[in-house]
Amino acid sequence: MLENPQMLDSWLETPVIVIAVLAVLGLLWKAAVWKGKVDSDLPYLKSMMEEIRDDIKNIFQALPMPTAVGKSPTQLTEFGEKIANRIEVWEWASQEAESLLDDETLVGMEPFQIEAFCEGYIDSGFQHQGTVQDKMNMAIYEFGIDRDRALPVLRIPLREALLKRQARLQQPASC
Repeated sequence: MLENPQMLDSWLETPVIVIAVLAVLGLLWKAAVWKGKVDSDLPYLKSMMEEIRDDIKNIFQALPMPTAVGKSPTQLTEFGEKIANRIEVWEWASQEAESLLDDETLVGMEPFQIEAFCEGYIDSGFQHQGTVQDKMNMAIYEFGIDRDRALPVLRIPLREALLKRQARLQQPASC
C-alpha cells in the first residue's frame, strides 16, 4: 500500500499540518454552503434585475421628448423637426432672416455670434408677430411641451436662415 507508512504518521503528529488541512476543509465547506445560498438566491436576483430594468425604462418613457440635441451646432431632433414643420417655422425664419440684421453686421459675425444673437432674440421677450406666436402656442398645446423646449424650434431655424443669408452675402457677385 504505502511505501513509507512512517511518513504519514509524521504528518499526523505535526499539529500545524493537521490544522492547515482542517482549515482548508473548513474553507471548502464554507464555500460550498455560500455557493448553495447564492444558487438559491439567483432567481430572486434575476427577477429583481428585471424589475430594475423595467423601472428604468418607465423613467425614460416618462421623460419629455427633447426638441433639440446639444451637439455643436445645436440641431433639432426628429420631434423638434416635426413641430417646426407643423408650425411652418422654416418659412417664418427665412422671412425674418432677410430683415433682421443689416448686411454688413451679418457678414462680420462668426457662426457662434449668430447663434448667440438668435438665442437672445428668441428667448428674450418673444414679442413676434401674432401668427408665429399663435402657432407656437398651438404647438406647445398639441405636442405637450413647455415654452423652454419650444424656443429651440424657433431659434435653430432662424440661425440656419441667417447663416444661409450670410453665405449668400459672402459669395462673390457674378457678372
